[in-house]
Amino acid sequence: MPKFLKKIIKVFTTHKVAIVIILLGVVLRFHNYALFPVAGETADEFAWTFLGASLIQTGEPASWSYFEAYQNYETGYIFGNSPIVKPVFDHPPLFSFLPGLAHTLKNTWHEMPSIKLVRAPMILLGGINLVLFYFVARRLFKGDKKNYWAEIALLIYATVPSFVITSRMILAENLLITWILLSIWVTLNFQKKTTKKNWLIVLSILAILTKVGGVVLPMGIMLWALARKDRCVFMTGLFGLILGFVAFATYGALINWQLFSQVVLSQSGRMIGLTTLQNRLLLHPTIVEKLFVDGWLTLGLLGSVWLMIKAEKRTAWMFMACLVMANWLFIALTVGSQTLHAWYDYPTYPILALAIAWVIKEIWEEKRWLMLGLVWLMLLSSLRLALLGLGVYVDLNTNMLRLIILLGGLPLLLSGIRQEAWAKIVAVALLIILIVSNILGTWLITSRIYSESHQFYNIKLSEV
Repeated sequence: MPKFLKKIIKVFTTHKVAIVIILLGVVLRFHNYALFPVAGETADEFAWTFLGASLIQTGEPASWSYFEAYQNYETGYIFGNSPIVKPVFDHPPLFSFLPGLAHTLKNTWHEMPSIKLVRAPMILLGGINLVLFYFVARRLFKGDKKNYWAEIALLIYATVPSFVITSRMILAENLLITWILLSIWVTLNFQKKTTKKNWLIVLSILAILTKVGGVVLPMGIMLWALARKDRCVFMTGLFGLILGFVAFATYGALINWQLFSQVVLSQSGRMIGLTTLQNRLLLHPTIVEKLFVDGWLTLGLLGSVWLMIKAEKRTAWMFMACLVMANWLFIALTVGSQTLHAWYDYPTYPILALAIAWVIKEIWEEKRWLMLGLVWLMLLSSLRLALLGLGVYVDLNTNMLRLIILLGGLPLLLSGIRQEAWAKIVAVALLIILIVSNILGTWLITSRIYSESHQFYNIKLSEV
């Protein structure tokens, strides 16, 4: 048997469960990817596509934009209510080559893109991120010899509706996820300080060239350095930050420095507030622009706080907590308090999934069944989404709903009467129900269910 075939067989036998989960995650991401989310919920998908296609086809960046600085740079083409301008500097160029290349295969850059065509690279990117996520999880849970917890973490990241649906979007934050996962992998696998430092600087530069929001990566490195009182790590983040902006500025200078600087100044003048995080994360959870609740994001937020409390300062777990904090800080400093675009949060999603897995691991190993009951209550909205997809939610009466709610307390009840074995069995059953709910909710969701859910959560006090 050829050596390469032996290696393939060895990889499959070693990681067979993970491979199945990754394939499941890819299938969920591929299913109805062109239909949901509905094209046009955010016009940014088309902005990125025009940008990449124009760079590939003409060598000059063009896209729609509403900034006044572009008044003398309109091309004559219109997208919606906004003119298509050239050159355009709203965003760095790196991510745009993914949808831009797909668009170029069929159309001239300024023509309306086929959403089915230009979203296709995002499915591939989502699959790559699943693989990276698994190898990061394996290292984080390396004490687990059979990798059960790495596989559970992967199962969460592969199936949670919020994670799956957002990975279909043509938004640069999905590539930022790649750089963030690679940065965590670098901190886990490279022992030599120089090698680790160089890779983190390179990834920081790539993150900023992907989107200005990529600044969260070098900011996270710097916060981690402050937490562990490490000057060398701090300088690594600082160099990555400076070089990333130098690279972006060089790109602007080579095309049109005066216009580039005007646009950057316009973007920095956005109004911010002091309640941005509360308004976005707690009061108005979204996955694009409409309200959407599956419970996992809220649980992930609590899990990330758990990381900040429990993780050792010099570990990759604390590095991930600092990345989440950097993301929140970036949002607070740059995003309007009534701006609810969810994509600013996407880079934290794999970290939230890992934090949730750690919380579940703690619950299992410490038999914290009271906490499991809280997790169940928080994730009932995911079960609701699945039941809506099946079309049976409206048929449930009040007593049936109460029974479902109380199921999460069974492990605590069984433990209280000294039936620990049965408590563990029921706990596993509850986790299986939640994962199946994720799969069904993701597979069956439609634009109608999405819109009706938005209306349901957007209730006004006067309507109560």
